[in-house]
Amino acid sequence: MQLNGVSRGIMPRNWAVPHQPPFLARFLGKVVLDVLPAALASVIGGFLFTQYQFGHVVAARPMAERATPASAEMIQLVRDEHAMIIDYLKTQTAAEKTRLACQ
Repeated sequence: MQLNGVSRGIMPRNWAVPHQPPFLARFLGKVVLDVLPAALASVIGGFLFTQYQFGHVVAARPMAERATPASAEMIQLVRDEHAMIIDYLKTQTAAEKTRLACQ
């Protein structure tokens, strides 16, 4: 082959193979540069978020209160009120049935 009047020999194509580091070195480099920063940021963020939550939950916890049982008079009032509501619903249902029957 001649280039500018100078004869040169043809070099084999694989004489300058690009040097690649071993697989383990490439893998570890990928882990250190791509995975480790994201994992470290997640761990730090999770730790800070957890500490923030623990401070507010403990301070805002209310005192336990004792419930007093209802008196017999209050229970009777509730039963009477429930009976009145049931009567009202029965009346409304009967009125709705008669209205639909007339149509």
